Amino acid sequence: MEKDDNSESYRHELHDLVQRACTDEFMGAMPMRSLLLSEAQYCHHVSQNAFTIEHSLDIWIDNFRRNLPHIMAFGAKFNPPHTDKKAIVIGAGPSASRDYGFLKDKDIFTICTNKSLSFLIYDGIVPDVVVVLHSTPEIKGTIGTEIVCDHVDRMGKLRSDFIIPTTIDADVFTEINSISERNNHHWFNPAVPEEQVENINQFMERMTGLPVIDTGGDVGIFALLMALEMTTASIGIIGLEHCLELNNGWTNKQALKYLIEYAPENDGMLYAIPPSFKLALSTLVALCNSKGEGRVSNLSNFGPIYARNLLPYKTLEEFACQNKEPTNY
Repeated sequence: MEKDDNSESYRHELHDLVQRACTDEFMGAMPMRSLLLSEAQYCHHVSQNAFTIEHSLDIWIDNFRRNLPHIMAFGAKFNPPHTDKKAIVIGAGPSASRDYGFLKDKDIFTICTNKSLSFLIYDGIVPDVVVVLHSTPEIKGTIGTEIVCDHVDRMGKLRSDFIIPTTIDADVFTEINSISERNNHHWFNPAVPEEQVENINQFMERMTGLPVIDTGGDVGIFALLMALEMTTASIGIIGLEHCLELNNGWTNKQALKYLIEYAPENDGMLYAIPPSFKLALSTLVALCNSKGEGRVSNLSNFGPIYARNLLPYKTLEEFACQNKEPTNY
């Protein structure tokens, strides 16, 4: 493959690689798969495309190439647990930092994101499932925090099931591997927009034997999606507000970047919605109303979901203590 810094040329070359990879003749030995991925990864690196999705695709392919030997060597699987218990999904929004200690004696299935793991461990709760999505190295340190590492030193590795994308940063996976058991890792391929590279999802699925999942592009939405698949009972969400607490130190110029909402009917609640959160917020609510079939409750009294009454509200304590409803779904 010749070097070419032209983005259009790069796209065509990568497209050809993926089409070749999806044919049976290329689905043989591991060395051929590695070679093909190395070539595809090199092709990505010569691209200088300014669009975010193409930059992300560059990172995804690089990470996928690096992770593939581990995935193949250890027989990666995707078989997350299922339960008939009520579930709580905990994100890292403004309401997530609170006392979860009382959940110890409750029959609750807990699902958290990488950033909210420390909140639970601090209160002595080892979550049933930890969901990781983002592929950038910036999330390193959100999992193996001092709180989590101290718990692991005292009590041994977490027995939580970790849901991990094949596109995860290699250093982030090393962090996950240091605090959890390998047989509790569940790998998946995050769906990539087909308009970027035709058949890229088929390519990843055939290389790994793992499912391709549309995650919604947001770890909180993905955690809720997993909860809807893992339990038939009621689900409560907390820390998924998709907003920020308004910072009094913001300048007017900074504040103009956000949608500022004021809810006088809710104790004068004031919060900010970054542009990137607006679509995620509407996607979350649509998911609850469609696939949730009336079994998703909001457990946060802050942000647009609460202020606009977009989902039924309960306190965390009310949700945890109520009797489990019949599962007629």
